[in-house]
Amino acid sequence: MKKYTCFLLVMFSAFNFSVAQQNKETQQKEQTYESFFSRLKDNSDKQKGVIIINQPIEIENLIKEKTQYAFSHSSKNLVQGYRVQVYSSNASSEAKANAIKENINNKYPDLSVYVTYNSPFWKVKVGDCKTNEEALELRILIKKEFPEYQRELFIIRDKVYK
Repeated sequence: MKKYTCFLLVMFSAFNFSVAQQNKETQQKEQTYESFFSRLKDNSDKQKGVIIINQPIEIENLIKEKTQYAFSHSSKNLVQGYRVQVYSSNASSEAKANAIKENINNKYPDLSVYVTYNSPFWKVKVGDCKTNEEALELRILIKKEFPEYQRELFIIRDKVYK
């Protein structure tokens, strides 16, 4: 009985430590650029010096935009879903993959297009579809608008953004 109690105590302690560690990591990730700049501008400790930041407001806005983008595209915003693969070819095809991405983006700027490289293949995937039906509709749209890609159109399971 003592062994069982000790085992439970150890497991409970490990679980609490794990939860506390996850909470700490979440808090660190959620710190915004504002806290970064406010900490730099804080002059409460005069003995250690003063930091004066002279920069255009555009830099601060750019940091805010990039922080928001990174937070919204973090792995915790990924779910299992579907994409339409438009292109897949060997390593010498980076230019063609980027040309296909640009062609689709020009026609449909609101559509998410991803170019990935997984040696030796360059792939172009389109969409963040939650269901297979959504992906099928997207595949039909792409096939209709871009008949030159129809030979390589496949619906694939992938991690997609919420």
